[in-house]
Amino acid sequence: MPGDLTTATVPNLREGDEYEFRVRAINSLGPGAPSKPTGVLKAEDQPCRPNLDLSGVRDITVHAGQDIRIRVPFTGVPQPRATWFNGDDEIDNPRTACTVSNYVVIVSYNVVSVSYYVVAML
Repeated sequence: MPGDLTTATVPNLREGDEYEFRVRAINSLGPGAPSKPTGVLKAEDQPCRPNLDLSGVRDITVHAGQDIRIRVPFTGVPQPRATWFNGDDEIDNPRTACTVSNYVVIVSYNVVSVSYYVVAML
């Protein structure tokens, strides 16, 4: 890698495996001695905040008694849990479900009243 770079990406690491790294400089006179190895590093997903893909979500109009189902893809590590809110109050009743699976949150609800609802990723 060119001498003005201070970072590099090592391809083809396997998640869960442990690695040590060393570096050395090479110039017109040849290679220098390698550095001492880093401590052991485990290849794993790095934590990142949840990010919802709302591109497929539209305003929904339903009548009382109708069921709604909203599918929202997202990214985030570790996989977050999803919570369904009405205002500041978490909804916890048998008519609702807010599940997370394969990086998709699915919200199901049997509408009983007119209101404003929010899904939060925690």
